[in-house]
Amino acid sequence: MFPAFEGTRMITTVPGNHDIGLGDGISLPRLNRFKDYFTDENTTSQIFETCGFQLILLDTPSLLNTQTPEIHDPPAQFLDTIPDPRPDLPRILFTHIPLYRPADTPCGAYRESPRPIFYGAGYQYQNTLPPALSTRILDALWPVSAVFTGDDHDYCVVEHEMEGRRESVPEYTVKSFSMAMVPAPPIPPSPGRWY
Repeated sequence: MFPAFEGTRMITTVPGNHDIGLGDGISLPRLNRFKDYFTDENTTSQIFETCGFQLILLDTPSLLNTQTPEIHDPPAQFLDTIPDPRPDLPRILFTHIPLYRPADTPCGAYRESPRPIFYGAGYQYQNTLPPALSTRILDALWPVSAVFTGDDHDYCVVEHEMEGRRESVPEYTVKSFSMAMVPAPPIPPSPGRWY
């Protein structure tokens, strides 16, 4: 849908629940299909440097898997072996599922929905990561300059306060590119009957 122009790099690695499923609902064939078609290095988590930033792409749906080591272990091992940060490059994390936040945490003025993102889950979806996993991710990647997520399909910005640290981490949940996410236009008034 988005053609790559000369000098640009298309990044399609970060899988979501509509791509591979979520947690124990992920099947190996579905995960492998995603890797075959959307990743360059047969992995769903990666780290690379570009434009003066260190970008970390993390497969959080697979981190929630508790039954299949072939699904859970690769992103867990990736997270456990992140190299020490380069002091001259700020780190930015990309993950599909937003990090945990307390109930009723406001999302800012640009959110379209009146409801904040909340901790909830159901069949093949989860609104935020669990608190312990969110802390594990931020601790493993520290320092993190910003986090970008997308699962909620609406704008949200929150500041994550890390225990024992003076710095906070901003997280931006980005609205989906899906046509289904565009606000419905108002229906124009009927000009009257016509035959």
